[in-house]
Parts: sequence; C-alpha cells; structure tokens
Amino acid sequence: MFRTGFHLCIIAVAAAYQPFKLAKTPVQVKAANAAATTALAVLLSASSPAWASTTAAQISLDQIPPTSISVQIGDLPVLGKALSGTYTKVPDGSFSGKPSIVIKSPEDKVKAVQNLATSGRLEFDINGKIKTHLDIDLAADEPGVARVRVASELIPKLPYKNLASSSSSPTGGRESAWNIVTNMGNGESYYYNVKSGVTQYERPDKF
Repeated sequence: MFRTGFHLCIIAVAAAYQPFKLAKTPVQVKAANAAATTALAVLLSASSPAWASTTAAQISLDQIPPTSISVQIGDLPVLGKALSGTYTKVPDGSFSGKPSIVIKSPEDKVKAVQNLATSGRLEFDINGKIKTHLDIDLAADEPGVARVRVASELIPKLPYKNLASSSSSPTGGRESAWNIVTNMGNGESYYYNVKSGVTQYERPDKF
C-alpha cells in the first residue's frame, strides 16, 4: 500500500513540472502545483524510504572522513551487546594498555598497491588468538555488481548456493552441459558445451 502511494506521489510531482504539452488555464496550473507540493511533502515526511529493505543492515554516513563509529547491534544474539558501542579515534598518548586489534600496513606497500590496482587483490595475515592468511579478490564484470572472493583455510564449506557461488546459480537445478573455463593467468573465461562441442565467449542463455 505504501509503495503504491509512493509511486502516485512521484507521478504527481513529475506531472506538475513536466513541459506543458497542452494549454492549461491558470486554475489548472495552480491546482497542479498544489498537488505536487502536497505529494512532495508526503515523500519528504515518510518515516522510511519505500525502497528500504527490512532485511538489510543500515549504514548512515554523515561525515567524511568519519571521526567516530557507532555500532548499534545490541538486539542481535551472542555478540550483539559485546560489540555495540561508540568507537572514536583518540591520540596514541592518551591510550594506556594493549589494544585488542592492531592493523598495520604491508611491508611492501608499493607491491600491495600494484596488486590492488592491477588485479584487485588484497592480502591479510591474521595473528593472535586466530592465525590465518586471507586472500581477497575483487572483480566487477558489469556495472553495479562486484564479486568478492575470500580464501582462507578457516572458511568451512556452506550447505547452500547463491549468486556468489562459483556456478552462479542460486538454486542448483539440473546439471548443465555448459562449462566455464577460466585462464588462471589472465583471468579470461570462455564457455564449452560437452555435448555439442561448441566453444564460445558469450554467456549461454541456459547456463
């Protein structure tokens, strides 16, 4: 219901400000402007945007660069209350004791920047209570969609598939005759059909 009202408000605002294709009397112009003003007020006074998702975590970025971070996840079980709070930057001299987490830049900073710029790769060595190495690869084959691959020996196999799965099929479904072959050197991929022997670079319709 709210989404329908939102769409009607958008139409009312757009209609009032569109170029006059038909002659309008002064009374009609005033009526259209009044309707647009009312609709715009409804849009701006809405408690939450119509495109907001009830399953999405919320992030509000009000200052760049940020001077403090407020974590409000106390309603989550287990670690919610432990992690909730306001984190702020303080001078090193005003802090006593050993910090819980220490983040350091790479030893070879030039090489690290080159890897990120040319191959979209980040590496992290984690020590302390947990010891592991993380390889993070970032790719965006199309605008608006980024794929992130995180590799670590501590990551278990998960019992489900989604759009991040290597098969790119969120439902599994029947086995396909098409296979994707990726060159590990340059990252280029092509598609091969084991039944027909066809090889192509374009993604098949039924892959």
